[in-house]
Amino acid sequence: MIKWRGSATKASLRSRRSRGSCDTIYFYIGVRIFHLQKKCLSLLSSLLGNLSRNSIVH
Repeated sequence: MIKWRGSATKASLRSRRSRGSCDTIYFYIGVRIFHLQKKCLSLLSSLLGNLSRNSIVH
């Protein structure tokens, strides 16, 4: 965990309260899912590319 110092904590808490903790959580989850999707898609495309190359050779 990151330890905040003094006013930084208050500022972050204030901004979180004004935005709503749910919004912050949903935003974080959305970003995580987006990054995971990009990773999965790149993995899938590379796997499919390898498969198609192998099938052409055989």
